[in-house]
Amino acid sequence: PTHDPETIAALIDAARAEELMPVSHIARVEHAIAASEMGVAGLVHAPHDAEPGPEFAATLVANGTFMAPTLTVIRSIATGEEGELQLADPRLAELVDGDLRATLLQSFGAGDRIIYDRALAATTALHGAGGVILAGTDAPNPGTAHGLSMHRELELLVEARLTPSEALAAATAHPARAFGLNDRGRIAPGLRADLLLVEGNPTVDITDTRNLVVVWRNGAALPPRAPARAAVASAVAPAAPAAPVPGPISDFEGGEATSSFGSGWMASTDRMAGGSSVAELSVVDGALRVDGEVRGSGFSTWSGGIFFPGPGAMAPADLSAGTGLRLRVRGEGPGLTVMMFSQSTGPMPAFVTRPLTAEWTTLEIPFSEFRGTDLSTANGIFFGVAGQSAAYWVELDDVEVY
Repeated sequence: PTHDPETIAALIDAARAEELMPVSHIARVEHAIAASEMGVAGLVHAPHDAEPGPEFAATLVANGTFMAPTLTVIRSIATGEEGELQLADPRLAELVDGDLRATLLQSFGAGDRIIYDRALAATTALHGAGGVILAGTDAPNPGTAHGLSMHRELELLVEARLTPSEALAAATAHPARAFGLNDRGRIAPGLRADLLLVEGNPTVDITDTRNLVVVWRNGAALPPRAPARAAVASAVAPAAPAAPVPGPISDFEGGEATSSFGSGWMASTDRMAGGSSVAELSVVDGALRVDGEVRGSGFSTWSGGIFFPGPGAMAPADLSAGTGLRLRVRGEGPGLTVMMFSQSTGPMPAFVTRPLTAEWTTLEIPFSEFRGTDLSTANGIFFGVAGQSAAYWVELDDVEVY
């Protein structure tokens, strides 16, 4: 019931000292399910911090616990390439609109391949022991997209040694049974007619699920693929206008928060997402000053100022002719967070952090540090504090793209 890292660490240390909590996630899962007062019905995500032992699958099977391994998102964390792989299949890419493409092109950055190998091994072990596996993707995490990534999840379940028919059941009959949805999941008289017609035979080649011909939802046929492709093509946004970069953004010498291009600066806080953090912008002695407070911790808390490089708030601009950001900064607080928003990353920006000191310091931040960001569609650059509960002040000056 707490998200405070120090409290969590103290609880874990105390539990280990009393030999109540094994070290690995897998062992914790076994312990929790075996204790079984919790009534664990299922796991979302395959454990991936250690190789699964034989007792892992046996424990789940004995307790009737299903697992939705979400191999797609774990592979995205491990490799940073999942979304690009899905877009490389024209059968999927031709139906991707701007929002789906944005989440697919986001990236956690390359992690460690062993994370995925362990998750795959846990899935294979549970399947081999006769356990119940459900198909899920945890979209829209970076590298995944609703609907689209389910086709990839089926492929990865087959990689985990499920047969294609078993993978299909993991996405249909098994979830319906696990969640008590008795009106769907099978083809039978009187059930919901949620159906796909595909070319090929997905019980032989699981990727044939991508050869869509007709989709029925509750008995009603959805528009055919050709009009859908045309609708997507007509909705593709025009190229973002090129910004005059390399070059200056703002020097604040006029006493106002103006910029040489784009639509200027404004305060940005997590209040738009239901938070309570605050920020106030002012120009003091030829510098932009941000006074604020982050209230709460975690990735969904932030406070600062944001610059919009496009013709309107969050409208895209092409910054790809530049190499990085350069600015002078000083302040007091837990550190400076710089976030780069773009259409390729959608609502989840790429970010970097730098220490803050009370003395003026010149920072250079190469665009290459904003991983997974397409600078040709940049739509916001945030400067402030994120993820840490603190009051702070920051001053920025001579902000430019070099």
